[in-house]
Amino acid sequence: MRMSPVKPRPTPTGKTNNVADPAKRAFEDSATFDDILLEATMNLLRAVEAAPDSWRLLVQPSSDAPTQIRRRFEGGREFALSRLRDLLRWGHDRRPGLADLDLDLLALSLLAIGEQAVRMILSDPARFTSERYGRFARALLAATSSQRSRSPCTSLSSEPASSACP
Repeated sequence: MRMSPVKPRPTPTGKTNNVADPAKRAFEDSATFDDILLEATMNLLRAVEAAPDSWRLLVQPSSDAPTQIRRRFEGGREFALSRLRDLLRWGHDRRPGLADLDLDLLALSLLAIGEQAVRMILSDPARFTSERYGRFARALLAATSSQRSRSPCTSLSSEPASSACP
């Protein structure tokens, strides 16, 4: 399939990024939800490994950090959360099981998992590597890929469970 050109989009710092966004390319190139999530995860974690000092400042800002650092951190978080929400909306009908989940809570949970992965790579890079997280993410996605029927009592949606549930 031929990819259409990707327009530059502003980064969390407000600068325009002229590099085509991998997730955007994947949306247009009929990749699977799992492919896109794995690619984005690996890109993030490899970037952390390549420049750990820069990432340490961004993901572990203290309350006494300069305002510019705290704003950049928050801007990055909002950008990542927005992209996760976009991916989840796109994958809602394409990935078995996503339709049963509260997508807002899932986006926030994935963001928290990603932030923790970054902190772990920064704190113990010999033990926690992008490759290790990649293997884990692939295995986790594979384990959750089969569509299972759920009773109303085990639904993971944001809707209240049936009144017949304990």
